[in-house]
Amino acid sequence: MEPTTLIPSRLTFIGGGHLAQALISGIYSTSAWKDRCSISITARRSAHANALKEQYPSAFVTTDNLDPAIWSRENTQHLGAHILFICTRPADVPDVALQLAPVIKTLDADARPTVVTMCPGISVKQLQSWLPKDTPIVRSMPNTPVACCQGATGLFPSSDAHKRVESVAFVLREVSPAVCILSEESQLDVVAAISGSAPAHFYYLIESIISAAASHNLSPEIAQSLVVQSCIGAGFLARDAGKPIHRLREEVCVPGGSTEKAISHMARHQFPDTVATAIEKSLQANREMQNVSRRDD
Repeated sequence: MEPTTLIPSRLTFIGGGHLAQALISGIYSTSAWKDRCSISITARRSAHANALKEQYPSAFVTTDNLDPAIWSRENTQHLGAHILFICTRPADVPDVALQLAPVIKTLDADARPTVVTMCPGISVKQLQSWLPKDTPIVRSMPNTPVACCQGATGLFPSSDAHKRVESVAFVLREVSPAVCILSEESQLDVVAAISGSAPAHFYYLIESIISAAASHNLSPEIAQSLVVQSCIGAGFLARDAGKPIHRLREEVCVPGGSTEKAISHMARHQFPDTVATAIEKSLQANREMQNVSRRDD
């Protein structure tokens, strides 16, 4: 049984793109509490809104972020009853926040939604400059496997949102089994460089192995089937085995065996250093986004 204090009564998604759809689909397909929660989605284009209405007939869909149906009759039975996800491009977040600020300001503190962003680069301080004072804010950094309910997500709450962040984590766990609440905001940029980018790193490795298999006359279809399943299986084993990752690697690397030779080759060619440098490049880019996204009050 879920703690009732964590179950939101209203979820709003500003922007009905892929990330929003992944989360909404996960909630509708897996959650036991979906019937107790109203879901609203906004879209810029009427055609997109109509498509979302067909996809989610139980949701309220509109092209107006300020639609009264989203903001009327706020349920204030507990903190965090309304969670509002801003699912737009980072460049659009300032305009969205400034647009929503007047209506949020009219609400009592307990009735204000928890505003959740889902992108790197835009800081709590910036969001606070665009939203009314004391608006609870949670920054989140999910990754693309949320689309199949296997995401990994980092969260960082503003000082106003420490009582609300558990409700946000509760919702995100519908599509993200790994949800970590961070103690420092700077760690969110690291999360973006690690788990945010990790799927691309894994796909690149998978592509490379498939390409190597093809050079030895194994069909790409067979190679992809075997390698992708090996990736899935290794992930489950890493999660469930209760052993350090290096121990799992050593168990595959029989001394003097073929796998050990392969790993030794990668080590000699600075594979760990290459990965570390790649992470550093991603981290630097994430930190620079804050300057790109900066906007005067």
